[in-house]
Amino acid sequence: MGNAAGKLITTGTNNTIVGSAAGDAITTQSDNTLIGYQAGTFTTGTGNVAVGSGAGAAVTTGARNTFVGYQAGTVCTTGADNIIVGYGVVTGAIGESNKIRIGGASGTGAGQQNALYCAAANNSIGVAGTALYIDGTTGKIGLTTSSRRYKDNIQDMAQSSSDVTKLCPVTFNFKSDVLGARQFGLIAEEVAEVYPELVWTKDGQPEGVHYDRLPVMLLNEYQKMMHTIDDQSKTIALLQAQNAMLIDKVDMLATFIPKMCNQGMDENVTKEHVAHA
Repeated sequence: MGNAAGKLITTGTNNTIVGSAAGDAITTQSDNTLIGYQAGTFTTGTGNVAVGSGAGAAVTTGARNTFVGYQAGTVCTTGADNIIVGYGVVTGAIGESNKIRIGGASGTGAGQQNALYCAAANNSIGVAGTALYIDGTTGKIGLTTSSRRYKDNIQDMAQSSSDVTKLCPVTFNFKSDVLGARQFGLIAEEVAEVYPELVWTKDGQPEGVHYDRLPVMLLNEYQKMMHTIDDQSKTIALLQAQNAMLIDKVDMLATFIPKMCNQGMDENVTKEHVAHA
């Protein structure tokens, strides 16, 4: 439906094409849904959904992509299984696959979203849930994993966390918070001076702190402290035992010395009596 929409289709089946010049290069491809001016003007891609003027216009052999928005996914040519939503949102490379990109056009400045809000009936994933991890530098969202199957160069933390006490906890207010709620945390620039790996950056500037990494560092310091306390407790117990032994010896001497003194006096008196006799 629309001027020149799907005009070259020969044997392609199960396509839905709405919009002037939409799908105008498709010939034998099937299972595409294309809505909007020049939406999905690709050649051999199948199973794609393109909604919006110029959405998915660069796709050639890419398949099973979903493009929603004006010129969404215009860089993608051979990529597959992508979900691209937003005005002018593009893929990272022409062959990028298996990615989800939601938001304004690439680059900085106008059109960039800086917040994500999600509403759900259940506000908690529950005790059996798996925590999500957000990389502040790359913007990637994923699950936190701890299995050794995904790790290399595993080493004891040892003294790596010894400087954690140099971090300075502060209270503050966000400039954008009109309510002025008091917050608790750290200053990214200060943390970067002690532990650069705990800070994520944006445009080369410290932006935030990886607070999720702090607990395990504190755990390491706590364990070291407990080992120190255990050693000190053993030392104290030994000193207390030695002190008790010394007290016993002092008590024995305190009893023995007067007896020795009295015995000496008695002997002197006896000698004097013998001398006078």
